[in-house]
This record gives sequence, structure tokens and C-alpha cells, in this order.
Amino acid sequence: MTPDNELDSGQMITEVLDGVAALAEGDDSLGAELAGATMLATVSAAGDDLVPVVVQQLIPQVEGRPGPGALALLMAVSSVASGTHDEVATAAAGAAERLAAMGVPKPRWAAELAEPLRTGDRLWLQDPGETLSLLVGSFQRAGRGHAFIVTVDHQECGAAADIFFVHADQLPEVLEGIAEDGLVVRTHGLDPAEFRWYVEDALDARAVHDEEDPLDAHFALLGDADPDPEDAGPADLFEEDGDEGPPYEVMAALVRARLTTLPRPRRPAGVRGHHETATEAAAAVRGRPPVHAAGPTRQT
Repeated sequence: MTPDNELDSGQMITEVLDGVAALAEGDDSLGAELAGATMLATVSAAGDDLVPVVVQQLIPQVEGRPGPGALALLMAVSSVASGTHDEVATAAAGAAERLAAMGVPKPRWAAELAEPLRTGDRLWLQDPGETLSLLVGSFQRAGRGHAFIVTVDHQECGAAADIFFVHADQLPEVLEGIAEDGLVVRTHGLDPAEFRWYVEDALDARAVHDEEDPLDAHFALLGDADPDPEDAGPADLFEEDGDEGPPYEVMAALVRARLTTLPRPRRPAGVRGHHETATEAAAAVRGRPPVHAAGPTRQT
């Protein structure tokens, strides 16, 4: 296993470029962004102190393998990192521009990715027992729409449990199915700044839980009940989870990128952050009951 401040960059680049090669020939900008989010999630799992390594070594090595796959990956990383890892975004964008100037063809989705994201509906849905809620945010770019759904577990300090992305035309059917199952008793529209706060709070609470035992959290995604840390490579931690798509860390990176298009987060009056509760619970005596924060307030 590599030291904490190093990455097996050669192996990572080879595996990621192999995976992104098909995306370079398609027109799916959302799929490309998931590839960029995979690299960001891998870096986050290894530690934010590796950002200089990514900027000074990893991105130049990708640029050093000129081709459609490398350009597609750099453009995707630049898009997803903007607003969350600006140093990475700037380095990736510069490398992408140099490859394009060399004559490397841009992917078909390049023009779409350059278009601004426009926000749509923001919803909060809750189950009758108030143990589970859903935060739904929709977005549109270049005529294509999609939405993310963050499942929040209020029995786990309000931590995000799962994240799903759906196409805009599928969202009404998904929400209708949820309502038919009797899981929703209240549906509120949320102010953009408050919506961002609630989603980031759920993601941060999940991050606190995952920090308690990061290797176990990652190997749980792979269904490995008895992980061997010596066998853990960066790419191994972020393989697709069967038929369910990319794992949580990748989806969370993309959700955080989407949230940067909203106004700065604003904590609603009188609401305590779930991530604060999760931090306290992690340090508390085992068996102490958690304190739950209030749910979203109705928009007026």
C-alpha cells in the first residue's frame, strides 16, 4: 500500500483513462462528470493533503498521454472540481486547453458542458415516522434536465444514506411512486440557500461517520466483509456497485459540485446542524442517544 502522502498515479491514470475512453466518443455530459467525480472522490479518500500531488503530478501525467480520453477526463475534472477544489479545476482546465491546442479532438459533449447549469425545483419529502427524508434538487443544462435525490437517515444523526441521479423526465414518475408507497406525508419547497445548507449538512454528517473507519466504509461498497488494506488501490475503492451505479463517494462529489451553483448556504433560524450532532456522537460515550436536528422549514 502506498504511503499516506503518495498515490499510485500511473495505475490510477491507466484505469481511469480506460474507463473514460468510451465517454470521449459519446454525448453524455453527465456520465463524463461522473468520471471526473470519480477522480475527485479518490483524492478525497486518500486525503485533501494530496491536492498538491494531483495538481503537480497527476494532472501533468494525464496531459502527458495526449488523446481524446485524456482531454475528456481533464475537462470533466475541471467541471466537477470548480467551486469545490478550485486549484484542481484550474490545473485541469489549463491542461485541457493545451491538449485542445495540440489538435486533440474535443468530446461531443464539450459544448454542453460549457453551458451554465440552471436550477429547477428543490423539494423536501418526509416519511410518516420522520425517520427518513429526501432532498430533491433538479437542474438543467443545454436543454437537458436531471435531478439528484439525497436520502437522509434521521436515525443516523441526519447523515446522507444514498444518492441517486435521475433524468428530468423520470422525476415525476419517481416522486409519484414514492407517494404511492405512502412514504411521504409532507412536501415542501425550499429556499435555494436553505436547500444547499440542508444537503451539505447531510453530506457532512455522512463524512463524519465515514471518517470513523474509512477503509471499512469503502470496502462495504465492494461487499468485502473482511478487507485487507494491503490490497486496497485507489481505483478499487470506487468501482461501480453492481447494477446500482457509482458508489456514494462519487455521487457525493457530483452533488457538491451542483450545490456550488446555488447561493451560499444559509442555516435556517433555530436549526442545529446534523453534522454537529454526528461529530458529538462520534466522540461520545458509546450508547449515548443522539440528538437530532429539526427538519427543513416550510418556504413562505
